[in-house]
Amino acid sequence: MSRFALRALSTSARALEAAAEAAPVAAVELRPEWTPKGKPQPTRPSRGTRVALPNGLPEPTSYPPSKSYLNKVEEMRFKGEVPKPHPLWAFFHVPAESMEVTADTKFPPDFGSVPRLENENVELKSGRSWSAPELRLKSFGDLHTLWYLLLRERNVIATQKAERKRLRVAPQYGGKLLSIRSLRCRKSMARIKYVLNERRLGAIAAAAPSVHAEATARVTVPFALRGINDPASQVEALAGRHPIPDVLSAEDRAALAAAKDARNDAILARKAALKAARRAAKRAEKLEQEMTDAEVEALVQAEEDVAKEEAVTKKIEDQVAAKEAEASPVKEEAAPAKVEAAPATSKN
Repeated sequence: MSRFALRALSTSARALEAAAEAAPVAAVELRPEWTPKGKPQPTRPSRGTRVALPNGLPEPTSYPPSKSYLNKVEEMRFKGEVPKPHPLWAFFHVPAESMEVTADTKFPPDFGSVPRLENENVELKSGRSWSAPELRLKSFGDLHTLWYLLLRERNVIATQKAERKRLRVAPQYGGKLLSIRSLRCRKSMARIKYVLNERRLGAIAAAAPSVHAEATARVTVPFALRGINDPASQVEALAGRHPIPDVLSAEDRAALAAAKDARNDAILARKAALKAARRAAKRAEKLEQEMTDAEVEALVQAEEDVAKEEAVTKKIEDQVAAKEAEASPVKEEAAPAKVEAAPATSKN
Protein backbone atom coordinates (compact mmCIF):
# COMPACT_ATOMS: atom_id res chain seq x y z
CA MET A 1 0.00 0.00 0.00
CA SER A 2 1.36 3.41 -0.96
CA ARG A 3 1.99 6.20 1.52
CA PHE A 4 -0.78 8.28 -0.08
CA ALA A 5 -3.34 5.56 0.70
CA LEU A 6 -2.12 5.30 4.30
CA ARG A 7 -2.35 9.08 4.71
CA ALA A 8 -5.96 9.04 3.39
CA LEU A 9 -6.97 6.28 5.81
CA SER A 10 -5.49 8.07 8.79
CA THR A 11 -7.20 11.30 7.80
CA SER A 12 -10.57 9.54 7.50
CA ALA A 13 -10.17 7.88 10.87
CA ARG A 14 -9.36 11.19 12.58
CA ALA A 15 -12.37 12.83 10.90
CA LEU A 16 -14.69 10.08 12.11
CA GLU A 17 -13.40 10.36 15.68
CA ALA A 18 -13.89 14.13 15.67
CA ALA A 19 -17.42 13.82 14.32
CA ALA A 20 -18.31 11.21 16.95
CA GLU A 21 -17.03 13.44 19.76
CA ALA A 22 -18.83 16.54 18.46
CA ALA A 23 -22.25 15.02 17.56
CA PRO A 24 -24.58 13.85 20.35
CA VAL A 25 -25.55 10.24 20.49
CA ALA A 26 -28.76 9.76 18.49
CA ALA A 27 -31.62 7.94 20.12
CA VAL A 28 -32.19 4.47 18.79
CA GLU A 29 -35.56 4.26 17.02
CA LEU A 30 -37.82 1.72 18.64
CA ARG A 31 -39.32 -1.03 16.57
CA PRO A 32 -42.93 -0.25 15.57
CA GLU A 33 -45.71 -2.13 17.23
CA TRP A 34 -47.05 -5.21 15.49
CA THR A 35 -50.63 -6.09 14.71
CA PRO A 36 -52.11 -9.45 15.80
CA LYS A 37 -51.62 -10.68 12.22
CA GLY A 38 -47.89 -9.96 12.32
CA LYS A 39 -47.93 -6.77 10.25
CA PRO A 40 -46.18 -3.60 11.45
CA GLN A 41 -48.51 -1.04 13.00
CA PRO A 42 -48.19 2.29 11.15
CA THR A 43 -47.34 5.15 13.49
CA ARG A 44 -48.27 8.77 12.97
CA PRO A 45 -45.20 11.05 12.82
CA SER A 46 -44.93 13.97 15.18
CA ARG A 47 -46.58 17.15 13.98
CA GLY A 48 -43.99 19.55 12.63
CA THR A 49 -46.18 22.47 11.58
CA ARG A 50 -48.16 24.84 13.73
CA VAL A 51 -51.93 25.02 13.48
CA ALA A 52 -54.49 27.65 14.33
CA LEU A 53 -56.03 27.20 17.76
CA PRO A 54 -59.81 26.68 18.09
CA ASN A 55 -60.18 30.34 19.11
CA GLY A 56 -58.50 31.52 15.88
CA LEU A 57 -55.13 32.52 17.39
CA PRO A 58 -51.86 30.99 16.11
CA GLU A 59 -50.30 28.19 18.10
CA PRO A 60 -47.22 29.05 20.17
CA THR A 61 -43.85 27.80 19.00
CA SER A 62 -43.21 26.00 22.28
CA TYR A 63 -44.93 24.97 25.50
CA PRO A 64 -45.26 26.63 27.91
CA PRO A 65 -45.75 29.68 25.66
CA SER A 66 -43.17 32.44 25.84
CA LYS A 67 -43.84 35.92 27.19
CA SER A 68 -43.46 37.45 23.73
CA TYR A 69 -46.21 35.17 22.41
CA LEU A 70 -48.59 36.18 25.20
CA ASN A 71 -47.84 39.87 24.61
CA LYS A 72 -48.52 39.41 20.89
CA VAL A 73 -51.86 37.76 21.64
CA GLU A 74 -52.88 40.63 23.92
CA GLU A 75 -51.91 43.14 21.25
CA MET A 76 -53.97 41.31 18.59
CA ARG A 77 -57.01 41.28 20.86
CA PHE A 78 -56.61 44.95 21.72
CA LYS A 79 -56.52 45.89 18.03
CA GLY A 80 -59.33 43.49 17.11
CA GLU A 81 -57.15 41.56 14.68
CA VAL A 82 -57.93 38.08 16.00
CA PRO A 83 -58.67 35.85 12.98
CA LYS A 84 -61.83 33.81 12.76
CA PRO A 85 -61.68 30.17 13.90
CA HIS A 86 -61.06 27.67 11.14
CA PRO A 87 -64.32 25.96 10.01
CA LEU A 88 -62.81 22.49 10.43
CA TRP A 89 -62.71 22.99 14.21
CA ALA A 90 -66.50 22.59 14.12
CA PHE A 91 -65.92 18.88 13.44
CA PHE A 92 -64.37 18.37 16.90
CA HIS A 93 -65.83 18.62 20.38
CA VAL A 94 -63.17 20.96 21.74
CA PRO A 95 -63.21 21.18 25.57
CA ALA A 96 -63.72 24.64 27.05
CA GLU A 97 -60.35 24.60 28.82
CA SER A 98 -58.60 23.94 25.48
CA MET A 99 -59.89 27.12 23.85
CA GLU A 100 -57.22 29.27 25.53
CA VAL A 101 -53.46 28.81 25.92
CA THR A 102 -52.08 30.47 29.05
CA ALA A 103 -48.68 30.69 30.69
CA ASP A 104 -49.52 27.60 32.76
CA THR A 105 -50.11 25.40 29.69
CA LYS A 106 -47.13 23.05 29.66
CA PHE A 107 -48.29 20.64 26.95
CA PRO A 108 -50.44 20.92 23.81
CA PRO A 109 -54.07 20.86 24.98
CA ASP A 110 -56.60 18.21 24.09
CA PHE A 111 -58.50 19.40 21.02
CA GLY A 112 -61.34 16.88 21.21
CA SER A 113 -60.35 14.17 18.73
CA VAL A 114 -61.13 11.57 21.42
CA PRO A 115 -63.82 12.47 24.00
CA ARG A 116 -63.04 12.37 27.69
CA LEU A 117 -65.20 9.94 29.63
CA GLU A 118 -64.75 10.99 33.26
CA ASN A 119 -68.51 11.17 33.92
CA GLU A 120 -70.42 9.23 31.31
CA ASN A 121 -73.77 9.29 33.13
CA VAL A 122 -73.84 13.10 33.06
CA GLU A 123 -73.00 13.13 29.36
CA LEU A 124 -75.83 10.70 28.59
CA LYS A 125 -78.38 13.00 30.23
CA SER A 126 -76.99 16.22 28.78
CA GLY A 127 -79.39 16.57 25.85
CA ARG A 128 -82.28 15.13 23.89
CA SER A 129 -83.59 15.03 20.34
CA TRP A 130 -85.90 17.68 18.86
CA SER A 131 -89.63 17.00 19.01
CA ALA A 132 -92.09 17.54 16.16
CA PRO A 133 -94.11 20.32 17.95
CA GLU A 134 -90.89 22.27 18.47
CA LEU A 135 -89.86 21.87 14.84
CA ARG A 136 -93.28 23.02 13.57
CA LEU A 137 -92.54 26.47 15.03
CA LYS A 138 -89.34 26.83 13.00
CA SER A 139 -89.07 28.48 9.60
CA PHE A 140 -87.77 26.75 6.49
CA GLY A 141 -84.41 28.49 6.89
CA ASP A 142 -84.08 27.35 10.52
CA LEU A 143 -84.96 23.77 9.59
CA HIS A 144 -82.43 23.87 6.77
CA THR A 145 -79.70 25.12 9.14
CA LEU A 146 -80.64 22.63 11.85
CA TRP A 147 -80.51 19.76 9.36
CA TYR A 148 -76.89 20.50 8.45
CA LEU A 149 -75.92 21.05 12.07
CA LEU A 150 -77.23 17.59 12.89
CA LEU A 151 -75.45 16.18 9.86
CA ARG A 152 -72.18 17.73 11.02
CA GLU A 153 -72.72 16.28 14.49
CA ARG A 154 -73.14 12.83 12.98
CA ASN A 155 -69.87 13.33 11.10
CA VAL A 156 -68.15 14.30 14.37
CA ILE A 157 -69.44 11.16 16.06
CA ALA A 158 -68.34 9.01 13.11
CA THR A 159 -64.86 10.59 13.28
CA GLN A 160 -64.62 9.86 17.00
CA LYS A 161 -65.67 6.26 16.43
CA ALA A 162 -62.99 5.85 13.76
CA GLU A 163 -60.36 7.40 16.07
CA ARG A 164 -61.35 5.09 18.91
CA LYS A 165 -61.10 2.12 16.59
CA ARG A 166 -57.65 3.21 15.46
CA LEU A 167 -56.49 3.56 19.08
CA ARG A 168 -58.11 0.20 19.95
CA VAL A 169 -60.33 1.60 22.68
CA ALA A 170 -62.75 -1.01 23.99
CA PRO A 171 -66.40 -0.42 22.97
CA GLN A 172 -67.60 -0.50 26.58
CA TYR A 173 -65.63 2.69 27.30
CA GLY A 174 -67.82 5.35 25.75
CA GLY A 175 -69.22 3.31 22.87
CA LYS A 176 -72.72 3.55 24.32
CA LEU A 177 -72.39 7.33 24.65
CA LEU A 178 -71.54 7.82 20.97
CA SER A 179 -74.32 5.48 19.84
CA ILE A 180 -76.95 7.34 21.89
CA ARG A 181 -75.78 10.71 20.55
CA SER A 182 -75.96 9.41 16.99
CA LEU A 183 -79.48 8.08 17.63
CA ARG A 184 -80.60 11.49 18.90
CA CYS A 185 -79.34 13.13 15.71
CA ARG A 186 -81.08 10.59 13.48
CA LYS A 187 -84.39 10.98 15.31
CA SER A 188 -84.22 14.77 15.01
CA MET A 189 -83.47 14.55 11.28
CA ALA A 190 -86.37 12.14 10.76
CA ARG A 191 -88.74 14.54 12.53
CA ILE A 192 -87.53 17.43 10.36
CA LYS A 193 -88.47 15.41 7.28
CA TYR A 194 -91.85 14.62 8.85
CA VAL A 195 -92.60 18.32 9.51
CA LEU A 196 -91.52 19.32 6.00
CA ASN A 197 -93.76 16.61 4.55
CA GLU A 198 -96.69 17.97 6.56
CA ARG A 199 -96.13 21.40 5.06
CA ARG A 200 -95.85 19.93 1.57
CA LEU A 201 -99.13 18.07 1.89
CA GLY A 202 -100.83 21.18 3.21
CA ALA A 203 -99.62 23.18 0.22
CA ILE A 204 -100.81 20.49 -2.19
CA ALA A 205 -104.24 20.30 -0.55
CA ALA A 206 -104.59 24.09 -0.61
CA ALA A 207 -103.61 24.35 -4.28
CA ALA A 208 -105.74 21.41 -5.45
CA PRO A 209 -109.27 22.09 -6.83
CA SER A 210 -112.45 21.01 -5.08
CA VAL A 211 -113.26 17.33 -4.77
CA HIS A 212 -116.69 17.93 -6.28
CA ALA A 213 -115.26 19.45 -9.45
CA GLU A 214 -115.51 17.61 -12.73
CA ALA A 215 -112.96 14.95 -13.52
CA THR A 216 -111.58 16.99 -16.44
CA ALA A 217 -110.90 19.97 -14.16
CA ARG A 218 -108.99 18.04 -11.52
CA VAL A 219 -105.23 18.14 -11.33
CA THR A 220 -103.40 14.84 -11.71
CA VAL A 221 -99.92 14.48 -10.27
CA PRO A 222 -97.88 11.98 -12.31
CA PHE A 223 -95.60 11.05 -9.40
CA ALA A 224 -98.51 10.33 -7.03
CA LEU A 225 -98.70 6.70 -5.94
CA ARG A 226 -101.47 4.76 -4.27
CA GLY A 227 -101.75 2.25 -1.50
CA ILE A 228 -98.66 1.26 0.41
CA ASN A 229 -96.50 2.99 -2.22
CA ASP A 230 -97.75 6.39 -1.01
CA PRO A 231 -96.69 6.55 2.67
CA ALA A 232 -96.76 10.36 2.54
CA SER A 233 -100.53 10.32 1.73
CA GLN A 234 -100.08 12.64 -1.22
CA VAL A 235 -103.17 11.26 -2.99
CA GLU A 236 -105.24 11.81 0.15
CA ALA A 237 -104.15 15.45 0.20
CA LEU A 238 -105.01 15.94 -3.47
CA ALA A 239 -108.46 14.41 -2.95
CA GLY A 240 -109.11 16.72 0.00
CA ARG A 241 -109.87 13.89 2.41
CA HIS A 242 -109.66 14.70 6.08
CA PRO A 243 -108.41 12.30 8.76
CA ILE A 244 -110.98 10.46 10.85
CA PRO A 245 -111.53 12.17 14.22
CA ASP A 246 -110.28 10.40 17.30
CA VAL A 247 -113.75 10.28 18.96
CA LEU A 248 -116.62 8.77 16.93
CA SER A 249 -120.18 8.18 17.97
CA ALA A 250 -121.75 4.72 17.90
CA GLU A 251 -123.75 5.60 14.78
CA ASP A 252 -120.66 6.88 12.99
CA ARG A 253 -118.70 3.75 13.91
CA ALA A 254 -121.58 1.52 12.70
CA ALA A 255 -121.86 3.45 9.44
CA LEU A 256 -118.10 3.30 8.94
CA ALA A 257 -118.07 -0.45 9.60
CA ALA A 258 -121.02 -0.99 7.22
CA ALA A 259 -119.31 1.00 4.48
CA LYS A 260 -116.12 -0.97 5.01
CA ASP A 261 -118.02 -4.29 4.86
CA ALA A 262 -119.87 -3.20 1.72
CA ARG A 263 -116.60 -2.22 0.07
CA ASN A 264 -115.04 -5.55 1.02
CA ASP A 265 -118.10 -7.44 -0.28
CA ALA A 266 -117.94 -5.55 -3.57
CA ILE A 267 -114.26 -6.39 -3.91
CA LEU A 268 -114.91 -10.07 -3.18
CA ALA A 269 -117.83 -10.16 -5.65
CA ARG A 270 -115.68 -8.56 -8.33
CA LYS A 271 -112.92 -11.10 -7.72
CA ALA A 272 -115.43 -13.99 -7.88
CA ALA A 273 -116.88 -12.67 -11.15
CA LEU A 274 -113.40 -12.42 -12.64
CA LYS A 275 -112.60 -15.98 -11.59
CA ALA A 276 -115.88 -17.28 -13.08
CA ALA A 277 -115.24 -15.45 -16.35
CA ARG A 278 -111.74 -16.88 -16.56
CA ARG A 279 -113.01 -20.40 -15.92
CA ALA A 280 -115.74 -20.03 -18.58
CA ALA A 281 -113.19 -18.76 -21.09
CA LYS A 282 -110.87 -21.67 -20.39
CA ARG A 283 -113.75 -24.16 -20.65
CA ALA A 284 -114.90 -22.68 -23.98
CA GLU A 285 -111.37 -22.73 -25.33
CA LYS A 286 -110.92 -26.35 -24.31
CA LEU A 287 -114.28 -27.35 -25.85
CA GLU A 288 -113.40 -25.57 -29.08
CA GLN A 289 -110.10 -27.40 -29.18
CA GLU A 290 -111.85 -30.76 -28.65
CA MET A 291 -114.43 -30.05 -31.38
CA THR A 292 -111.69 -29.15 -33.80
CA ASP A 293 -109.92 -32.45 -33.19
CA ALA A 294 -113.17 -34.37 -33.79
CA GLU A 295 -113.78 -32.51 -37.02
CA VAL A 296 -110.27 -33.34 -38.21
CA GLU A 297 -110.82 -37.03 -37.48
CA ALA A 298 -114.18 -37.00 -39.31
CA LEU A 299 -112.61 -35.28 -42.31
CA VAL A 300 -109.83 -37.85 -42.49
CA GLN A 301 -112.37 -40.68 -42.26
CA ALA A 302 -114.50 -39.10 -45.00
CA GLU A 303 -111.49 -38.77 -47.28
CA GLU A 304 -110.64 -42.42 -46.74
CA ASP A 305 -114.25 -43.46 -47.56
CA VAL A 306 -114.25 -41.34 -50.72
CA ALA A 307 -110.97 -42.91 -51.79
CA LYS A 308 -112.41 -46.41 -51.26
CA GLU A 309 -115.56 -45.56 -53.25
CA GLU A 310 -113.50 -44.15 -56.09
CA ALA A 311 -111.39 -47.32 -56.19
CA VAL A 312 -114.51 -49.54 -56.33
CA THR A 313 -116.09 -47.35 -59.03
CA LYS A 314 -112.95 -47.46 -61.14
CA LYS A 315 -112.79 -51.24 -60.83
CA ILE A 316 -116.38 -51.59 -62.00
CA GLU A 317 -115.79 -49.25 -64.92
CA ASP A 318 -112.77 -51.28 -65.97
CA GLN A 319 -114.80 -54.50 -65.95
CA VAL A 320 -117.58 -52.90 -68.02
CA ALA A 321 -115.08 -51.51 -70.50
CA ALA A 322 -113.49 -54.94 -70.91
CA LYS A 323 -116.87 -56.58 -71.66
CA GLU A 324 -117.75 -53.88 -74.20
CA ALA A 325 -114.41 -54.36 -75.91
CA GLU A 326 -115.16 -58.09 -76.45
CA ALA A 327 -118.56 -57.38 -78.11
CA SER A 328 -117.57 -54.33 -80.20
CA PRO A 329 -116.68 -56.07 -83.73
CA VAL A 330 -120.24 -57.42 -84.39
CA LYS A 331 -121.82 -54.07 -83.73
CA GLU A 332 -119.47 -52.28 -86.15
CA GLU A 333 -120.51 -54.45 -89.19
CA ALA A 334 -124.27 -54.07 -88.70
CA ALA A 335 -124.22 -50.35 -88.18
CA PRO A 336 -123.44 -49.21 -91.82
CA ALA A 337 -126.46 -51.13 -93.32
CA LYS A 338 -128.87 -49.29 -91.14
CA VAL A 339 -127.29 -45.94 -92.02
CA GLU A 340 -127.51 -46.56 -95.79
CA ALA A 341 -131.16 -47.68 -95.69
CA ALA A 342 -132.33 -44.55 -93.99
CA PRO A 343 -131.79 -42.12 -96.91
CA ALA A 344 -133.64 -44.41 -99.34
CA THR A 345 -136.69 -44.32 -97.17
CA SER A 346 -136.58 -40.53 -97.00
CA LYS A 347 -136.39 -40.14 -100.81
CA ASN A 348 -139.50 -42.20 -101.54
